Amino acid sequence: MVMRRAWAALRPQGVALIRSSQHMRVLNASFVPRAGACTALRTSPLRPTRTYCLPSLVIVGAMRAGTSALCDLLSKQPRYARNADGREVHYFSDPFASPRKLAKAWPAYAARFPRRRRDELVFEKTAQYLTSPGGLAAMFAVLGPALRVVAVLREPGARLYSEFQHHCAAGRVAAAPRGARRSTGPRNGTALPRGAVVRGDVLPDGTLVAAAVCYAARGLKDKLSVLHASRRRRAANPGWLVPRGARTPLGAPWCAPADFARFLDAAPPGGGEWGEVAAGDYAVHVRAVLARWPAAAVVDAGALRRDPAAVLAAVVGAGAAPPGAPFRPSRATRAAPMLAATRRRLDERYAAPTAALAALLGPARRGFWSGD
Repeated sequence: MVMRRAWAALRPQGVALIRSSQHMRVLNASFVPRAGACTALRTSPLRPTRTYCLPSLVIVGAMRAGTSALCDLLSKQPRYARNADGREVHYFSDPFASPRKLAKAWPAYAARFPRRRRDELVFEKTAQYLTSPGGLAAMFAVLGPALRVVAVLREPGARLYSEFQHHCAAGRVAAAPRGARRSTGPRNGTALPRGAVVRGDVLPDGTLVAAAVCYAARGLKDKLSVLHASRRRRAANPGWLVPRGARTPLGAPWCAPADFARFLDAAPPGGGEWGEVAAGDYAVHVRAVLARWPAAAVVDAGALRRDPAAVLAAVVGAGAAPPGAPFRPSRATRAAPMLAATRRRLDERYAAPTAALAALLGPARRGFWSGD
């Protein structure tokens, strides 16, 4: 009963959308959801019927890989339109709903994309779709094989450092005190060394909790306490806890390069609860994309900076409008460069995944990351 109440208190985006889909009415009973298809929906008994279109194109990647830059380029194209609120949808990356439930509740997903013009092509961008278990399967079930998928990749070491500094600026990185523990499964696991640099999320009571415990919350910070409590009751990766006042926050606004090295020292070799490290194992994720969408495009983030017009031509095709003004990130990283020893360490860490990606993409991989 306690567990049921804990999970009931969670309102992740996907579950909320699934519940809302129960009140929607698809006026065309024979409609089959697929990429680019439009249908009339009545999202509420009190609202008029309106036409909504499922996306024709979805941008995926990893945090700080360049997905926002490509999204900005596409948004400037006359025929392309993003979801109305301009935010990442996170529908298929919801860890609380199975792919089957997500596929069944497709009207709630379609309701995020009201049609504004008859000739527009709808797209969305949610970076985490690339690395979400089950997310690609659910996306394939709803949007089908005709979907245009574009994966944006950035040199994994540079991407990891950028994400680390992003969390530093947001206050989610701290030096752990003596006694903090790293989880390795259902038990508390091994102790973290004093001063280890850890990344987590801050609960309302000020406690810093392991990123793994709440990484799947996908931005729903107001529900982290309930999520953490429910996972502890399930003995599923309880992680480490650092109470308020017992840690040293880092980043003002950027962390020192040595802090990043200490962060890597505390991270498990395979990634584990430090999902940022494993996100750079691109070959595994891209292989899953190509298995479903063989014609998916893989874009180098460096090419977005060097020649955005060429990237647009590859994604949109002939007739793409000029890219316009350069994209300016909302939180550009201006931290000091990482240490040379750290750079060599990351080169070694990602050598095998990068070689696997080169073998997977073949000649298309040539020239990747030359600007990073």
